[in-house]
Amino acid sequence: MPETSREAKALVRANPEHRETSADPQTHWFSPQLTLPQGHERWIVVVTDAGLARTRATMTKRAQQDQEDWERQLWHLGNQEFACQADAEAAIHRRLKRLPIWLRVASMVASWPHYAGRGRPP
Repeated sequence: MPETSREAKALVRANPEHRETSADPQTHWFSPQLTLPQGHERWIVVVTDAGLARTRATMTKRAQQDQEDWERQLWHLGNQEFACQADAEAAIHRRLKRLPIWLRVASMVASWPHYAGRGRPP
């Protein structure tokens, strides 16, 4: 059983000290006995350094894509005009509800006065 299923990941986190190492120190495994609804099973959960490196590379790539997507979304939000500060803060709050937990955003609302007529005010 590779360490990709939810159950295997939970077993690895729960029992990190029960790992065995192969002759080359790049492969670790452990074999727990599980009682499942269909009966008793013995799993062999295998973790390799190459698998961990692949997972890290994938997660780094996904994090970069997420960051670029959020930078684009927040750029559009920053270039919108709002009627008042409360509207701007509400729009920021609505947008940041779906923000990934690992991403941090600092916001600042600035007001630029507009005049009713065209040209310089008297």
